[in-house]
Amino acid sequence: MKYDILESSLKHVTNHGWSSVSLKLAIKDLELSEASIGMFKLGGAEIALHYDQSLNDDLEDIMAQQQDERQPDAPEVPIAHFLKDAIKTRLEMQLPHYERWSEGLALILDPKVAPKATKQFAHLIDDIWFYAGDKSTNINWYTRRASVAAIYGMTELYMLQDKSQSFRRHGLSLTEE
Repeated sequence: MKYDILESSLKHVTNHGWSSVSLKLAIKDLELSEASIGMFKLGGAEIALHYDQSLNDDLEDIMAQQQDERQPDAPEVPIAHFLKDAIKTRLEMQLPHYERWSEGLALILDPKVAPKATKQFAHLIDDIWFYAGDKSTNINWYTRRASVAAIYGMTELYMLQDKSQSFRRHGLSLTEE
């Protein structure tokens, strides 16, 4: 039930933000008791966490599918290209709620919520490196993840500031054009 409420609340984020109002409207849409709001101790931050995790799961599915579809005799995708494509794909997934994502990001950076958000982010970076083929067991394991986390974080923050058409100035356009 909680999952359904969070999913339903996403359609209200555009007009009402990552808020208790969005949760209440979702509860009403699903014809559930108003008392259901009590499940959401973190309020709208739970919508943002849910959305972020859903996008992470979707990216993992895409990367797994690409790995399954890769022919055994096909040349390896260069790691830098794979990483850039994974980061770009994940950031593009945020576009449906781009206008309100800075609010969502602020909510998940709240000290009460940040531990869960940090865990989700670390898992995202682990997934990207796993599907890139990283099997390191030494200090490289840490440095690689820190590097991709920094690149992702900086690109996401820049994206939130970018008001150019089609994000020409920011990381989603880091392609070789």
